[in-house]
Formats: sequence, C-alpha cells, structure tokens
Amino acid sequence: MSNSIPFVPLSTADFYINSLPGQESDITQYSGHISSQPITTTSEITSTTSTSSSTSQSHLWFWFIRPNHIPNRQKLVIWFNGGPGCSSLEGGLMEIGPLRVSKKSSKLTNSQWSWSQYANLLFIDQPAGTGYSFAGGGETIRELDQAANQVVSFLERFFKLFPELSNLDTYLAGESYAGQFIPYIAQAIKSTTSVSSNLKGLLMGNAWINPQAQYPTYIEFAYERGMIVKGSKEAKPAEAAWQRCQSVLESHDQVLISECEDMLQPILDGASKKINGVEMKPVAYNITESRAVGDEDWPDVVKPVTKYLNRPETIEAFHAKHKPGHWKQCNDTITRDMWSPNSKPSYKLLPNLLKEMKVLLYAGDQDFMCNTMGIDRSIQALTWDGQTGWSQESETKDYFVNGRKIGTWREERGLSLVVFDKASHLVPMDEPIGTQDMLLRFLEIDKLDLVGPARSTWSQMGDGPTMEIVSKTFENGTLITNATGVVESEGKSEKGIENIAELERVREAYYGPRRTLTLVFFLFGIIIGVVGVVKWRARKRIKSHITGEDNSGGIRLKDFELGDSVDDDHDDDDPEGGAPVKDLELAEEGCQLLQRGGLASNQVRKSIDDERVRREHEVFGIGEDD
Repeated sequence: MSNSIPFVPLSTADFYINSLPGQESDITQYSGHISSQPITTTSEITSTTSTSSSTSQSHLWFWFIRPNHIPNRQKLVIWFNGGPGCSSLEGGLMEIGPLRVSKKSSKLTNSQWSWSQYANLLFIDQPAGTGYSFAGGGETIRELDQAANQVVSFLERFFKLFPELSNLDTYLAGESYAGQFIPYIAQAIKSTTSVSSNLKGLLMGNAWINPQAQYPTYIEFAYERGMIVKGSKEAKPAEAAWQRCQSVLESHDQVLISECEDMLQPILDGASKKINGVEMKPVAYNITESRAVGDEDWPDVVKPVTKYLNRPETIEAFHAKHKPGHWKQCNDTITRDMWSPNSKPSYKLLPNLLKEMKVLLYAGDQDFMCNTMGIDRSIQALTWDGQTGWSQESETKDYFVNGRKIGTWREERGLSLVVFDKASHLVPMDEPIGTQDMLLRFLEIDKLDLVGPARSTWSQMGDGPTMEIVSKTFENGTLITNATGVVESEGKSEKGIENIAELERVREAYYGPRRTLTLVFFLFGIIIGVVGVVKWRARKRIKSHITGEDNSGGIRLKDFELGDSVDDDHDDDDPEGGAPVKDLELAEEGCQLLQRGGLASNQVRKSIDDERVRREHEVFGIGEDD
C-alpha cells in the first residue's frame, strides 16, 4: 500500500461504504482519509487533500455511521480512543459501534446497544499515524495542542463534506488517555471560528485527567483490593517504585511521569500467583482477569479484530488503502513519542469548559490503570463553579437498570460521575445496556422517541422506600410511572420492581382510566364530525334548490311566487307541459329540508301540493267530474 493519493474526493459519495466484509445488516456508513493539515487556501476547504502535496500531508482516518433511529433532535457523538496512539476502532468494533467481529467466523454481528442507535457516531483515528491514519513528511506529534489542531483541521473539512452535521448538538467522547485529548480538542474547537460546531458536552470513560491525583492511587488501590499486602516480600519492589515516583511527583506537573509509570508493572508482578504450575498475574485493565506472564494483556477479541482489519477486502471497503503498513490496535511509536512534556494536564482545562458545557466521567470499578479512586480524587481537587470538589449537598445515588444495580451516579454543577460495578477499563464492553442508558440520559434523548430494546429498558436512581423513575418504559414506549413520578419499591428485591406483572399493574392503574376517557372523547369527536358533514351537505343542497344552481333539471324554488304554475318554467323541458317526476321529488325533499331549517314558506308548500294534484290528474286521467 502507498500513501500517494491519486484523486481528490469532493463529495460524500467518495466515502460511502456499500457494505463491509461479513456485514449482514443495513447500515448507512462512510469512511476514508481526510487531510489534517492546516487549511491555507480557499480551495482546500472543499477538498480532503492538497493536490500538490498529498504524499507529504498527514491524514486522519474516520468511520461515520448514521443513526438507526432519529430522535426529535439529532445528536453527533465523536469518539476517540487513548494510548496515546490507539485506534478508535477499538471503541468502534469492541465497545460502542454497531458491529462486532465474530471470534469464530468472518461475519460481523450487530450490537443492539450501540451508541449509533440514536446518535450520529463518528470515530477518528488520531493523532496522525494511529490506526488507519498516516503521518506525512516525517511529522511527529508530541504535544496535546498539536493533536487537537490536527482534529480541528480534519473537522473543518469533514463538516464541509457533511454540512448537515455542523449544527447538531455535538458531544466528544472517549476513554483512557482520551481524557487528555478530549478537553484539549474541546478547547481548540471553542477557540476557532473555522469549525461551526454546537458543542454540548464531554463524556470520558476511565479517563486519565489528573496525574497528581491518579499516580498515588496505584499503590493504595493495590492495597485496598488485596492485590499486594503492605510490607510483604511481594510488595517490596512496588513500594520502592512508589518512593521513586513520590520523589518527583510534586515537582513534575506533567501528563505522564516516567518514574511513576514504572510503578505499574511491579504491582502487577507482586500480585501474580501460580495456578496449576503457571505463573498468572492480573491485567491492568481488569484486576479480576489473569494472564500467563508474557501473554498479551488485552481482551481476546483484539486478535480477531486485528485480523479482520488487515484483510485486503476490509481495507478496500474502509477506503483505507493509502495507509502504509498494517493496522495495529496501538502505535508504539506514537505512545513513546507523545509524552507531552510541555502540556499541562487536561483537568486544568475543565473549569472553563464546565462554564459552557456539561461533563460526564464514567469508570469501571475493576480497572487498575485509571482506577475510580484516582478519578474521584481528581474531582475532589477540581475547582469549578466557585467550589472545590463535591459539596456536602451532592448525593451519590445507586443506579439501577431493569431492576439490577449496575453502579452509582453522582452529579453537581454540570459535572457527573458514574461508577459501574464489576466493569473494567472498557466499560461499554462489560455493561452495554447500562452505558447506552447513560448516554441517552446525558444526551437528553426523550425516552418516548425510543424503539426496539431500548424502549423496554427502564432505569432509576436512588435508595429508599421510594425511588425516582427517570426513564422506565414498556416496549410500546409508554412511560411507567404514577401520578407523582415515583414508584413504591420498599420490599422489592434489587430495590426495584422486577416482576413484569407488577409493572403492568402499575401501568394499568395509571393509564387505564385515562385511556378509556381518551376513547370516549375520540368517539364523541367522530359523532360531532359526522353530524357536521350531514348538516353541511343539507345546507348545500338547499342552496342549490333556492338559487337555481341545480343542473339536473329540478324545480327552481326561487321562481315560485303566489299563484304561479309549477310548470311555467319547464314548458320546453316537458312536451306534456309538466315537470318531471324527479323534479317534483327534489322539490319535496327541498321543502322538507327548508322546514327543518325553519325556512319554508306557505307559498312554496302550496305550489308543490298544487303541482302534485295536477300531475296525478294527468297521469291517471282523473277529471274534475270524477
């Protein structure tokens, strides 16, 4: 493969994906390379590359998926993985995207809990050189503001290709080291006029945001979780590494500190145990899992994903053939080079960002690398909206989905912290239903807009005899609640209503009478409408008789005057000198309508009666002498 680009795509059609290898579902999706070089000329705005220097430019690769279901107000979620240097397809094919790579076959399976169910979802491989993206001209990204500027240049071109997305409510999301990327990218977007984006919020999972708060928790978390025993022989190397870290921590206000990074491995080694004669150690992303010493410490799904993304037909379908070399989950060169020595940790950007948007931090409680202890301390050290840390009034609430406690939720002054029980560094992989529910809450998508599995998912927060029902629906999308918006839960297992029969009873108690009343009003409206139509048609027919607008040859009632003969106006129509029988019937009908409307006169009635008698005489030969 070569990074020379022989053409300049100018429209979305150049990026459209008909289908990916092994894909069976129908998904509207686009992907390809877009230049991340700063735009210097007007002509570059509408192109993805510079025609004169395409071989030397850096290009970011993207995968964009339109939502399966469009809520009342569309949303755009832009996802970044961490590393630095790890591909966003880790999140795309393993966590929040619409497709999963089968471990046993070459097929792709669908994820019904994908974040693309209700939001436009954009994955970006960044900085240049990550995943399918590539760096041109030997460019090396070392600082966070450089990486953010690449994304801004990419987005400027991307929104020219997809202008309908530029005004959507936009959210930046990601995990791990993306906790550094995302605040810098948000700040760069807010600081530029070249990108029109309605940035509403940030979601960061197991985020690395404050090294000063996170590094000390390595050793403390290991003690608390029983990974190592303080003062033991196994803990000695880890404790020595902590002393070295501690000696430089306060004087190094940097994103990554090598002396502290070196503490991670001794802790994991100290926690290793022999199982069936094999030395096993916990993995950093999930302390409940163990791997043989020397084995890869990432989930097993990484191998089939890597194999799939390096298949020639996959590369062709993803429009990624200009990427030199192979796709890797993480680019070690970028991880090594991007230590960001001059970049301040991203948590220092959050106070200003919180003035303009909301921020949600979520974390799995089994993650060691970016553990919940350090994330909570990062918040407690943060000053925003005039206060430092959580106030005494803020409350940590148990978080339930479908009657099962999945974690806790705490929020105050625009900042939320969601901790997921029994989840790892990759929370959406372990808790797909819960993280989709979290997303829908954060994006403020109306539950009544939901369809499919999500519409039968209900969730709640709180711990007590009554708990607030935040979003609890049946499969038809009907919210289950009572008149006060709360439901009694005392005595129910899992602190929630689990029996579907009980849910039906609650729903019927609230909605049954209202449904009946609605039906009554509906039927009453139909009756009123029918009566109205009948009256309107009657008035129209009366008008036609009175004004002579009837073209059927009927008697024109307006022509009758006292003493007139009914056949005066119809001598030409009837050679016998009388009006047709049909006209007489119409006249009779018109008179009856006029009487019902209170409009008939004695003269009209007398004229019609005289005409009827005369007709009977003519038809039956009745004379005056008879």
